[in-house]
Parts: sequence; structure tokens; C-alpha cells
Amino acid sequence: MKRITLCAAALGLAATSLASAQEYESAYTRIDEGCEVVELPDEPVWETTCDGYGEWDVLIVTGEHGSAEAYRAPRGVESDYINPPMRGLFGGYGEVIEWRLNHGQPFATIHRYHNDTPDMMDPDNAGEWQTLVVTALRPNEPIAACAVAYIDASSLPNANEAARQAADYLAIDWMCGQEEARMFDADSELDVMSIAAQRRPGH
Repeated sequence: MKRITLCAAALGLAATSLASAQEYESAYTRIDEGCEVVELPDEPVWETTCDGYGEWDVLIVTGEHGSAEAYRAPRGVESDYINPPMRGLFGGYGEVIEWRLNHGQPFATIHRYHNDTPDMMDPDNAGEWQTLVVTALRPNEPIAACAVAYIDASSLPNANEAARQAADYLAIDWMCGQEEARMFDADSELDVMSIAAQRRPGH
């Protein structure tokens, strides 16, 4: 995971050009009672399999302190599990997954992750932190999915917009296995659109 701490360059014109690109659509699926849940023997771990959008499946493994998520492509290839940044003693995914679509085909997801440290566990660091996990989907590649960005929804007032920008302008052509997921928070000196402009100069 790479935290963005570079100095901002003169990227306004390129970012404006990127912002005028095609608008994509969203669809939503849920982690609910329709999912299949299996408890592993002899350890407090649960594996959850849910129907995603189209023929995608969502796989979540949950332990005592947190969860990780993977995706199964329509052709059956499963990604590695994606572990969000741990920012509290406990963690888990929200119920709703947003799928970003290009002509009806999903190319990215946005899924909210909650971290929590109860006051009774650590009075000095109690609280909840939320991270929007942006994942690129690659159904026809050896790596079926990979993390693109972690958006700190607890410190960024425009976190939902930033997550969609990360999906639309980063995940759309992200090179899984070659590029490292990026963290965007209140201390980041470059925003999503600036990074997108750096990756595709002149577009």
C-alpha cells in the first residue's frame, strides 16, 4: 500500500480533461441472509460467499478481529484476499457493495470497511474508522481482482466522490500485480484526479 505524499504538480489541465471522460453507471448488491456462511472447524473463522453483480461472486473470510475480501470471476478464477488497513481492534465490511459498470460490465467495486475499538477495550483510542475499499475487477486476466485505493472516509468529507473517482479513473485501467494500492486521507498531498492525470498524461 502506498500513501500519497508527493508534492502537487501543475496537473489541473490534465485533471480537467480526465474529468470530462465517460460517465459510468452503478449497481448494488448486498451481504445479507442470502449469502452462504460456513464456519471452519476448530477455529473462530467464517467464510461467506455471496452473489455479486452478474456472474461475479464475493468471498469474505471473517475472524475475531477483522475480515478480508476476494472475488471470483465468471470464468471461475478467484482473486487473493484483500486485507483493508487495520485501524482498530475489530473490523468488518458493510452490507452494500457498489459495482461500477462500463456498458453493463463491472470493472470495479467500492465496499465500506468499518474498524472499531470499543471504549472498554482501549479508552485512549476508542472510536470507529471507516475506509472505502476500491477494487479493480479483471475477469479475463490471471489476477481476477486487486485493491486500487483505500479512501479514508473518516477524515475526507468527499470520500464517496473520491472512491468513485478512484474506480472510474484508476481502476478502469489499473495493472493488477504491477501497481500498488494507494491510500488517500486528509494528509495526502495529491488527490485521486491528480494521480490519474499523472498516470495518463495528455488524456
